[in-house]
Amino acid sequence: MRQPRALKTCRKTWPSRRYRDLCWLLRFSLCGKFTGGYRQGIGFGDVKLAAVAGAWLDWTLIPAAIEIAALSALFAYIASQLVLRRRLQATAKLPFGLFFAPAIWICWLLGALVLQG
Repeated sequence: MRQPRALKTCRKTWPSRRYRDLCWLLRFSLCGKFTGGYRQGIGFGDVKLAAVAGAWLDWTLIPAAIEIAALSALFAYIASQLVLRRRLQATAKLPFGLFFAPAIWICWLLGALVLQG
């Protein structure tokens, strides 16, 4: 059976098999392969978006952006469940970044037009 070229290169470059196996174990455990079936993706998008908020907004407007995003997400969830005639679930998952990005923009406009202008 012919081995892929990358596998041959990997075997030549790693100093020992134990070290390679340890690295693969750490990689897969951190990616969630052995931690209960975590869905793999880029992850921590809200944290990255909060970093953008910190770069664009004044420190007094960041809590306002989070509050606007949270309230708009809550309102959108309740409205969608009422329209679809479904029960509200405390464990429902919402994409917070979808609401956080417009809230950052609204607070940026608020800061530029009202507070500094």
